[in-house]
Amino acid sequence: MKKILSTIICVVVLIGCIPINAFAVGEISPYYNNTQRTTTNFTISDSGVAKVSISYNGYKDTTTGATIKTKIQKSFLFFFWSDVTSWTDEASGYYYSTTHSTSVDSGTYRAIVEYTIRGTGGSADVITEQLEYSY
Repeated sequence: MKKILSTIICVVVLIGCIPINAFAVGEISPYYNNTQRTTTNFTISDSGVAKVSISYNGYKDTTTGATIKTKIQKSFLFFFWSDVTSWTDEASGYYYSTTHSTSVDSGTYRAIVEYTIRGTGGSADVITEQLEYSY
């Protein structure tokens, strides 16, 4: 009897040690309470005009509005960033889109956009996107 019991315990322990691989097919993206999608684009033209285009799509009967903070920074000394300019947009409704622009000198810049999207779907969604561009 002891031999059968020890064999069963050994089999259970060995089965527990077998690795199980889990994988997802397709893209994995987070679920947000009030937001379907945010879109951020950052470019600098040949004439030195930096443009940040921002937009969000929410849910028609859920999303009530958003605060969108946009900041452009310039790189210096390889690791540090200094603020060039910033904007804050207050939006209402489930969709918003706009573009901001400013003139810049040559260098490496980044745009940091923080979307805080509110609605009745739960707590506000805070989504931060960062894009870098060299001119």
